Amino acid sequence: MKKAILFAIIIAFTTSSFAQKLTKLNGDYKNLNGIKNIKLEFIYDDNLKVGKTTEAEYIKEKKAKYNEKNPGDGDKWETNWKADRDVHYKPKFEALFNKVLAKVGVSASDAMENYDCTLVIHTYFIEPGFNIGIMKKPALVNWYATFSDKEGNVLLKIDSQKATGVGGGDYDSGVRVGESYAKGAKTLAKYLLKKKAF
Repeated sequence: MKKAILFAIIIAFTTSSFAQKLTKLNGDYKNLNGIKNIKLEFIYDDNLKVGKTTEAEYIKEKKAKYNEKNPGDGDKWETNWKADRDVHYKPKFEALFNKVLAKVGVSASDAMENYDCTLVIHTYFIEPGFNIGIMKKPALVNWYATFSDKEGNVLLKIDSQKATGVGGGDYDSGVRVGESYAKGAKTLAKYLLKKKAF
């Protein structure tokens, strides 16, 4: 009984302590008025932090751990970790961002050719979280979004803290982090609509 209560408290604390926060860093919301087509790009910081360490150290440690248990598994894990950016992160963000903004006729894609502006999602922190069945910790990501015109002038820059993903079947870190990007995209899109940016 005590374990059940403790587990419930941990889950409640974990859920309540992660709430996405958006902060305008530069530009003006009205600068996006009239924009319909957005070229979407993703950049990952050279010093990207993963959990309490750098991504490079995180990969090194996880790779060694998996290879020690079963030679070759660490190499496969590293390949999948890097592939998650295109397999999970970007598609999830794009899908949810477009779903919300479709109501105002705005569309974003990394394959957009005739675009009005560019949106760069610059990630600088990832918490992969974990799910071991009886206990789990959600993934979250920190990034900033920069909208720029074709000349490279910044129209609007927004920082996003603690975009936290919640979803089923999240035993895989790629799925968990992908859900964080989905949540972040949805929140950003709704925020922009609220600010009457489009």
